[in-house]
Amino acid sequence: MDKVSKLGLAVMVLLLIGWFYWQSQQKKQLPPPVPVGEQEKALKRETLPSAPPARAVVPPKAIPKGKAVVAPAEELPVAFPRDIAPLSFETGLFTVELNPFGGVIQRLVLKENPSAGIRKLPDEVTGSVILLAPRNIEQAPGRFLNFEPVVMQSERTPNAAEFTCTYDNQVTVSKRYSFEEDSYTAHLRVILRNDSDLALKWEDGPDFNCGAIHPIDKDDLLGVDVLDGDTILRKKAPEVKSPARVNWLGLKTKYFVAIFKPEERQASFFTIEGKKKSPTPSSKAAIGCARGPGASPYQYLGATMTFPSLTLKPGESAEYSFILYLGPANYEVLKAAGNRLAEIVDFGFFGKFYLPQALIWLLDRIYNLIGSYGWAIILLTVIIKIVLWPLTHKSYASMAKMQKLQPQLAVLKEKYKGDAKKIQAETMKLYKANGVNPMGGCLPMLLQMPILFALFTTLRNTILLRKASFWIIPGKWIKDLSGPDVLMVLDKSYPIIGNHLNILPLLMGLSFFLQQKLTPTSGGGSPQSAQQQKMMATLMPVMFTFLFYSLPAGLNLYFMLSTFITIAQQLVTTRMKEKNA
Repeated sequence: MDKVSKLGLAVMVLLLIGWFYWQSQQKKQLPPPVPVGEQEKALKRETLPSAPPARAVVPPKAIPKGKAVVAPAEELPVAFPRDIAPLSFETGLFTVELNPFGGVIQRLVLKENPSAGIRKLPDEVTGSVILLAPRNIEQAPGRFLNFEPVVMQSERTPNAAEFTCTYDNQVTVSKRYSFEEDSYTAHLRVILRNDSDLALKWEDGPDFNCGAIHPIDKDDLLGVDVLDGDTILRKKAPEVKSPARVNWLGLKTKYFVAIFKPEERQASFFTIEGKKKSPTPSSKAAIGCARGPGASPYQYLGATMTFPSLTLKPGESAEYSFILYLGPANYEVLKAAGNRLAEIVDFGFFGKFYLPQALIWLLDRIYNLIGSYGWAIILLTVIIKIVLWPLTHKSYASMAKMQKLQPQLAVLKEKYKGDAKKIQAETMKLYKANGVNPMGGCLPMLLQMPILFALFTTLRNTILLRKASFWIIPGKWIKDLSGPDVLMVLDKSYPIIGNHLNILPLLMGLSFFLQQKLTPTSGGGSPQSAQQQKMMATLMPVMFTFLFYSLPAGLNLYFMLSTFITIAQQLVTTRMKEKNA
């Protein structure tokens, strides 16, 4: 292996390490906490004196047991009254509870739906997912913060509910939720009507509460994504304000989202957060990217939209309509929902070139044919290696040619010892005379890097692999392709590997070791060069084993199989070279 090949290999290794490190740090970057006073201020946004905070004046028929429930303005947070029964709705995809206290979403549970990535493991009773479960009224979506929460009059139909209430400033608030049978999309329409004899003005504009989202899975991540005009703002927590052009705002975990799209785009936003009192002890591996992103430091993340200043003359109304997507962060499902909602799925840099999207499409189509995401990954790996075969073959053929020239290169180095320019010139002449491109060994490999990075992002983040099992050892191994392939849980946590024994990273390290052993070496190189190659052949497999140890099984399955196929390619190339020699 000459200097150019070494340089190319070093560049690829550095790119891989840099990419994996950057990916892990993107999840680890934590914003500073919001001071308590600022958080309470965000939660208690009020109108200006021209439209003071409103208390309810509700007809007796609207209130169970004939008594109004009004939240004291100074008490935060406000719990849901226990004696108020929510209205329950069930569609083909979720169940939802709407509480008349504030007319908000109190609970939303997604039903098991394997085709969308919502499935259960064999030892689980159900695969359903609790997407929204606000602890109190301040975390509940669907309320304008300018109005104190009260028990509202409610009416329901089979697929819709309407809540109404008149406040003491004679503003009537009406909310209507509607649901579809086989869709994760819902609709919310809010009407504010001035029934008084005076004009009322909200100088800062009404504040719509999008609620808060809590961790769903173990070591879950939380974020707030906003399509701000044509720009995606990601992981904006704990507090951010934007120009007044919100297209949609999404509260997200790693695999699930609650998106609120206002019909009126002239809205800004700010976020709120609940910091965990103490971090959860980690039992993950203790080195490099093997640690993984770790659990979210937040108990919840929430957000509020602020609309422009509003003035209502006597008898006038203002309407605010929202499209709600409450479901899995499944790219195909989100894309079918329209409104650019699919952009909430973060595919990283290569998402701009639609590489991850194309890989997800292909993976899903293969799964539809064979019914197993484990075998789908294996078949996807084979397809990719076949497509890239010409590049890989050219790379190894070029490296083999350069290996053959090593004795002549050694003679040149000895002949022109001390004259670096002369050595370089004679080396290029030798390459040209033998039809060897010095970049032929590393350039084809570099051209494959975009696909490698896109696969890393896809297999690490797609909901398609969530709780997707691959039973190689029935009931024991690879229960969940979206997490590490834990063969057994150890009695305590150990350095490097944590408290889990994962097999695929070890097999992948073995495949890297065999690949390094088969990589053409410089037979005529210096002893120092040979020693460097020997160290690299040992260190690289160990290093990549650590880097990949706690990454998803689906990702490790791909890299392990891909490396073994590459070894087979190297053997075929070597035999062809010997046959033609």
